[in-house]
Amino acid sequence: ISVGALGLDLKHASYSSSGAPVFTSAPGGDTDHGMFAAQPLALGAVDNCADAGMGTSYAAPLVSGVAALVLEANPNLTWRDVQGVLAATARTDFNDEDDE
Repeated sequence: ISVGALGLDLKHASYSSSGAPVFTSAPGGDTDHGMFAAQPLALGAVDNCADAGMGTSYAAPLVSGVAALVLEANPNLTWRDVQGVLAATARTDFNDEDDE
């Protein structure tokens, strides 16, 4: 499942692909507003519980988490079923003139 990233304005982020190659999108931050995430202790961030960043690396885990919850609710679903649930429940009530 290909995942794009949305900025705060719900339009595709400047660094993200858009259009037909992207199956769905999720929040990924934009140049003015990053996504907060815990820093791993392996990076030596002992006294720093969060950091901001952006990218499809922030958006894809959100979609993966939704897919996992769908499969937890019904483990008999196939990958196509999960894709169908994502498509049927995606919001498309905004207009992004930059989308291809």
